[in-house]
Amino acid sequence: MIKWSRGIGVLVFALTCLNAYGTTYSGTVRRADRVIKFKCTLGPHVYPAVARDHELEGSVNVRAVINMSGRTESAVIVKSSGWQTLDEVALNSVRETKCVIESTGKPTEDGIGVEFPFVFSLKE
Repeated sequence: MIKWSRGIGVLVFALTCLNAYGTTYSGTVRRADRVIKFKCTLGPHVYPAVARDHELEGSVNVRAVINMSGRTESAVIVKSSGWQTLDEVALNSVRETKCVIESTGKPTEDGIGVEFPFVFSLKE
């Protein structure tokens, strides 16, 4: 699903967090004057032991701006799980995300917006 926000394409992914590291996602953002393809590898997002011990579950949505060099410029929580420990894992994972970005057409200085929903669930 693609959303548009202030001229930055936003692609939404759903992630289930158990013991994942290096999860890779790719997508395409189409604009009037160019097509931007990207492949992102998320940083580590391991279910925190303290959260498992206390049976904490929840969903976190993190919105990031990825620059054209493939680095995360900014990342913010747009929906909290209600548990700081889960929110921090999701936010840190997105901050450590690395992307490869290819753009056709007119050169661009701005980046792309990507929203990553993380689901922390103890049920398999």
